[in-house]
Amino acid sequence: MSNYFEEESLLEAPTERAAFSDRQAYVCAEMSRLAYFRFEGGHVIDDILKVAETIVDDSKKFEILEYQLRTILAGSSETRIESRVAFGKILEAADFELINTYSEGGTQAFLCRREIVRESGSKKT
Repeated sequence: MSNYFEEESLLEAPTERAAFSDRQAYVCAEMSRLAYFRFEGGHVIDDILKVAETIVDDSKKFEILEYQLRTILAGSSETRIESRVAFGKILEAADFELINTYSEGGTQAFLCRREIVRESGSKKT
């Protein structure tokens, strides 16, 4: 489904050396990559435009086509909903729960959590 969080063994909570953890560094790196996932929509548009660019030779016509496609598709609530659902599924695959997404004035963020079960059986979020 995705190429995020492929190293499942590194998703376990660190048990030693709390000052530095390769596991936490891995999770932070994957979260940083996910920061560029367009959960607010847009993946579909960009994919279509990549194909269209190879077909339309005239740059002026391509600009017009791009503008029209972005106008039609970018405002689609379905595109935003589908992107957010896909984003949530990526996180779920690594046992994270998507709490909320934020998109304001060109800045996006997300909040998620993962319940950690310690060797003693206690849980920590």
